[in-house]
Amino acid sequence: MKNDLEVYNKIHNLVIEFQNGNKDSGLELLECFKNYTNKYVDLIKFGIFETKNKSLKKFISIFFRNINWKLYKDFNNPDNLNFWNNRAQRISSIFGDISKEEVTSIVQYSILKMAKIYNSKNPTFHTYISRCLHYFIYNEVKKLIKDPVANSIDLYCDNLDKCTLAEMIMLNKTNFYEDSYQRDQIDERINIEFEINKSDISIKSNNLESMEDSFLDINWINGITCSEQFKELTPFERKIILDHTIYKKTDTQIANEYGCVRATINRKRLKAISKIKLL
Repeated sequence: MKNDLEVYNKIHNLVIEFQNGNKDSGLELLECFKNYTNKYVDLIKFGIFETKNKSLKKFISIFFRNINWKLYKDFNNPDNLNFWNNRAQRISSIFGDISKEEVTSIVQYSILKMAKIYNSKNPTFHTYISRCLHYFIYNEVKKLIKDPVANSIDLYCDNLDKCTLAEMIMLNKTNFYEDSYQRDQIDERINIEFEINKSDISIKSNNLESMEDSFLDINWINGITCSEQFKELTPFERKIILDHTIYKKTDTQIANEYGCVRATINRKRLKAISKIKLL
């Protein structure tokens, strides 16, 4: 456990150094995740699929609808193993013409892109990679799909067209909040002396942290470009979800930004998550 913590701290420090402009730290960071890179290259280029790798399975699942998730962990049944291998081969049939070097560059670019927007004081970048790398890689490789219909692949286009990459990440992360629900409920017992209601107030652009990717802009927060799953939220609720899931801000940090108590943000965040889960 101690050795693992040392590795996590090392990775965290490399990310911070890379964000500060140290290119050598970026190269060293890529070396730390070389195993991830090689596995994604094997999958996309050659259709070789490591059955125990959750990130690869999540990547494959983006492309196909109606996946029976009972097959997600059970590989003792040969039919289940064939199910995943078949889909890995179909992905390879689409991207097989891309050079190994280009696929490698796509994966490495995705890792560095995640490092650039990473915002946490805790050494959790490795967890961020394991949970979200497949989204970032998909966002890059989908640009290379010239004709999904001609490729005869059952792309999950209906949902992906409705949800941006960032929205999928946020929806994915809301699943991890349920474990802390009771703890958050205890925090709600705090007497709220200051209440704010920004349901009818649009967030101004100077309140939005700059981000290289255009899918998280002021129009998304104001409900212009967001998907139907997020339109039911108020602009303030969308901003809280954005800050909490993408920018990794705590309820306390968000509360300080708006001059209210933590319990207010906590309550509004839980309410927003409940709305999303009901859709």
